[in-house]
Amino acid sequence: VGKPLGVFYGYQAEGIFQNQAEIDAAPKQDANTAPGDIRFADLNGDNVINAQDRKIIGDPNPNFIAGLTNTFNYKAFELSFFFQGNFGNDIYNQTRVMLESFTTPINSTTRALDRWKTPGQKTSVPRAIISDPNNNSRFSTRYIEDGTYVRLKNLTLAYSIAPQNLSKLKISNIRFYVSGQNLLTFTKYSGWDPEASASPQASVGFGRDLGVYPVARTISAGFNLTF
Repeated sequence: VGKPLGVFYGYQAEGIFQNQAEIDAAPKQDANTAPGDIRFADLNGDNVINAQDRKIIGDPNPNFIAGLTNTFNYKAFELSFFFQGNFGNDIYNQTRVMLESFTTPINSTTRALDRWKTPGQKTSVPRAIISDPNNNSRFSTRYIEDGTYVRLKNLTLAYSIAPQNLSKLKISNIRFYVSGQNLLTFTKYSGWDPEASASPQASVGFGRDLGVYPVARTISAGFNLTF
């Protein structure tokens, strides 16, 4: 109540348990917690990790949205571009929940190669174990990522033939062009597309990337005739 629509509410991940002594000294998480599991923060200080330890861990709403467009002309050439970006928003990478939770015998991302295996190992990826007894895949900061991006949405290069060279053809103008959409994306987001982020399971699921198909990169060429 009183917060922006769709903010992320969950647990705060604080690293990996390296040994049993760390587990014994930490707030109680689960009876089956073992070395290699994620340590979650005890926010209310009752020495137990439960639903009361959740907080707002991200906001899918950008601080601002910006765009930049311009057209340059030199003799018969024309170059136009359009950049667009979101700044300051978070994305809950729900695709990673599926591919990095190690809870079922399905294929994973290459991050599985960095999973915890031995005490003292420096990694943010927990152990691989079927059924996830510590609930490492719970809604937490582990899957919150910076969704800021800048994308070259359109770039067009065109060349027009001067009308005086077309008078015999009864054509007033011929314009040749090559155009590209979604050519470059600058972002730290690890998913397929920071722009395509939505959850079909929730009416306010924007900012949740559940395998949404990324926008296509296209290149087209053609010409325009004016009679």
